[in-house]
Amino acid sequence: AIALDNNPTTMSTNHRVNSLMLPQFVGQNVLVVGRVKGDGGIGQMVHLEGPDGGDIVIDRRQASRDYGSPYVEVLGTVNADRTILETRAIDFGQEFDLQMYNETLLTMNGPLKDLF
Repeated sequence: AIALDNNPTTMSTNHRVNSLMLPQFVGQNVLVVGRVKGDGGIGQMVHLEGPDGGDIVIDRRQASRDYGSPYVEVLGTVNADRTILETRAIDFGQEFDLQMYNETLLTMNGPLKDLF
């Protein structure tokens, strides 16, 4: 889990997850990293290939800009239908090892989660 700022009165926890973990976090903020599929992130509903190879649907109706790279990190809230309402996105560049990132996620959310 990652804190957005260091102020204890406003700290917000965001869980780093893959597509299979989304149902566990409905109504909560999450961070997902994935490869943009299709038209490059233009439109209201965008599909990402998640680090586990699963499909992650991002609701971008409130987004302020198009994605600028094939790999992005999205912060948002998980809806009941497992889509993510985007709050913000960060471009992660032209290359990113999703498989290695997924292995890290499994460690962060598994038996060693108290260390993260």
